[in-house]
Amino acid sequence: MSDISMCNDYSCPDFDRCYRAQAKPNPYRQSYFMESPRKMDGCDYFDPVETDGEYYASRLGRRDKPST
Repeated sequence: MSDISMCNDYSCPDFDRCYRAQAKPNPYRQSYFMESPRKMDGCDYFDPVETDGEYYASRLGRRDKPST
């Protein structure tokens, strides 16, 4: 479970590669950004997903963008 502020900015080009978007949320108490943290020059909170580590693989939830 993630002890981070998670991101729900589905329009972000890095959504699939960011740990803040792909981590498994805590079902009981999870914090989310109120607004997108993304700015014109990128995101200060971007945390790349580590795909080679077993530690990170066990903490990912693979969240898909909602269909429109």
